[in-house]
Amino acid sequence: ASALPIWLQKKLHQLTPHTQLEALAPALLKPATVDFYTYGPSPTTAEATPLSFENSYRLKEGTTLNVLETQLHTQTAYIQDHSAQWPAYLLAKHLPKKFTAKNTPILDMCAAPGGKTRQLLALLPKNEIIAADRNPNRLETLKENIAKQTKKPSIMLADGAKPYVANNSLAAVLLDAPCSATGTIRRHPEVMHLRTPKDIKHLCTLQQEMLQKASDALMLEGILTYAVCSLLYNEGEAQDLWVKKHIPTLKPIKITMPPAMPQHLKSKSTWQPTENALRLTPIDGFGDGFYIALYQKIAL
Repeated sequence: ASALPIWLQKKLHQLTPHTQLEALAPALLKPATVDFYTYGPSPTTAEATPLSFENSYRLKEGTTLNVLETQLHTQTAYIQDHSAQWPAYLLAKHLPKKFTAKNTPILDMCAAPGGKTRQLLALLPKNEIIAADRNPNRLETLKENIAKQTKKPSIMLADGAKPYVANNSLAAVLLDAPCSATGTIRRHPEVMHLRTPKDIKHLCTLQQEMLQKASDALMLEGILTYAVCSLLYNEGEAQDLWVKKHIPTLKPIKITMPPAMPQHLKSKSTWQPTENALRLTPIDGFGDGFYIALYQKIAL
């Protein structure tokens, strides 16, 4: 843990007992795995290992990206950390069937560069998928990443902290909110030196604004998936408590885990702090650090 900046060590102590922090710190300093999601033929078992749910794989150690050259060119595979694949998977799995049988709209609120949008397009083929982002350059990247897909999303240049869709109009919202990105330290070690506690406070306020806007936009019984690639309690568990206190129209819903999950993960409890949330880290083999929580809109 001593390799991490002091401010980050203090924040992580809020999240984990000391023994787990001692395991998490070295895991964050190891090279990241190469995970991907497929939209076509499955890779061979010699090249990749299946992960927790269908179409999710991890390249075996020592295997280069060359084995995916054709799939990446044809966009039948997309490089995406396994933890980052969970928010769209959970949204699709928990969306009430009445919303999947017709063309009700689903919003990917901070969509660029497009990995989650592509998952939603594949998992919910009958729904209208709206991909929104406030950064025009990142939206151009998203367009490139979906260029060869048959079904396309509706694309919006929009700020998720401001209202830009009608209230009570969406079947679901995937809010992968702006955050400290401390969960991606394996890929971006500069994060732990560039972020400051002041940044975290600003980001937490922004996340709360976006959670409220997402709630307003949902239809009754609609689903909200909140996700951050963060290891910080403030951006994860604390935001879940904030929602439960300040947005009574959002009811926490129990997460149903996929049946294909590896046995060693099924027995773990460290990655499910509450019934409606997951805390994913490289310790348990998931991938980047992520916090994901699920809610359903109810009438008061």
